[in-house]
Amino acid sequence: MGGVDHHDWLVGKYAMIIRGKKWYWVLFTRMLEMALVNAWLFYRLVHGENALDLLDLRHAVTVTYLKLDTGRLNIRRTMEYPSSQLRVIPDIRFDGIGHMVDKRSTQR
Repeated sequence: MGGVDHHDWLVGKYAMIIRGKKWYWVLFTRMLEMALVNAWLFYRLVHGENALDLLDLRHAVTVTYLKLDTGRLNIRRTMEYPSSQLRVIPDIRFDGIGHMVDKRSTQR
């Protein structure tokens, strides 16, 4: 396998599949995937045997960006939802706890 084929394989290994978006969304997500794989390849060159695998690096980057505080969120701003949607109590929504999804040992 050549270098480009191997890179395409790594990009497609954990690629996001989102349907129903505009045509440019596919290009945007593909560029993000390629940038992440390139960063992982450089990370592996630097750290050698102690390097994270690609999935763990993707998880670490995702969690880092999810925890990032942009400073643009206005907690007092109220959002209008249609009456058919479930409303979340503000005490739970803005309590500052991560509410991250936990990995289970068995699938349900």
